[in-house]
Amino acid sequence: MVVRRIGIALSGMVVAVAHVGAQNAKVPGQSALNNGAMIRVELAENTVKAGAPVVVKVSVLNHSDDVLLLSSEVGVSLLDSEVFDGNGKTPLETEMGCKVHLSKKCGPKYGSVAVGKRTGLELRPHKEYSYTVTLSNEYRLDQPGVYSIVFKEDRFRLYQVPPGGDLSVLGQYNHTNVGPVRSNTVKVEVTP
Repeated sequence: MVVRRIGIALSGMVVAVAHVGAQNAKVPGQSALNNGAMIRVELAENTVKAGAPVVVKVSVLNHSDDVLLLSSEVGVSLLDSEVFDGNGKTPLETEMGCKVHLSKKCGPKYGSVAVGKRTGLELRPHKEYSYTVTLSNEYRLDQPGVYSIVFKEDRFRLYQVPPGGDLSVLGQYNHTNVGPVRSNTVKVEVTP
């Protein structure tokens, strides 16, 4: 199994939902039954012609009473992804995919990032953040077949910030590591 980072390409739907923190089973498309972080993935289209963009909408939801934080290096993907063809193999990455996934498979210049500016996601209680990713800009999804897609992350933290607390100093508050958080798998069919 190969894990890649999916880049945020703010650009263009079947629903899959995963959550952490809930004790009860989760039905795709429903709200969280208990507190926790969730990732929901929606396909713009279930079927696309070869060479057409494969677009997914990714939503991170905070269904807790705490502040959800995910930190990442600038220029590196926010969430991990797994993309597989019908044979269970990861498609080749594009040049952009090699960069945002930090893929060592693409060569030594892609396998690391210099420590520098950080970016991330700070999500207040019961809020949602959504963005779109054109997966075909990161993976070669131009061959006909069915591709399975899942997003996941294990670096989420929930911070217990009191009402009126200063969000600029999250490090002073108690926190809980949350994860792994994994979406259900969505499938897109690429036709000739």
